[in-house]
Amino acid sequence: MNCPRCSKEMLDVRELKTNPKAPDFQCPDASCLNDKGYRTGAWLPKGRSAPPRAVQGPPNGPSASQAPLNGPVGPSAREKQLGDLYWRCFTEVLTVLKQEKLVDMFHGDAIAAMAATLFIARSKVL
Repeated sequence: MNCPRCSKEMLDVRELKTNPKAPDFQCPDASCLNDKGYRTGAWLPKGRSAPPRAVQGPPNGPSASQAPLNGPVGPSAREKQLGDLYWRCFTEVLTVLKQEKLVDMFHGDAIAAMAATLFIARSKVL
């Protein structure tokens, strides 16, 4: 069975389903989304038996941690953690510049570079 949007061979996810209403097959491309923002899926027609299990995911396909099987695509817990860290670093840089009365000495690009440097250093220990 091919994906109705991108024509790639779909993954058989029947054994992985936790909700009986979830699709039986899903597109291997996590960026291939339907109109509601969910990963493109397909169901077996009601009353029809399952086709042979020959439709399997590629051996080097996305792992469960790389792409959600179903649901809206959004940032992972790690991405949220890194986003929060970046804004904490940015706020800290602005606070120090204000405390030291150095805000007028730096333009936006320099402030962003300071925040990025602090973020990179701190993200290595997360």
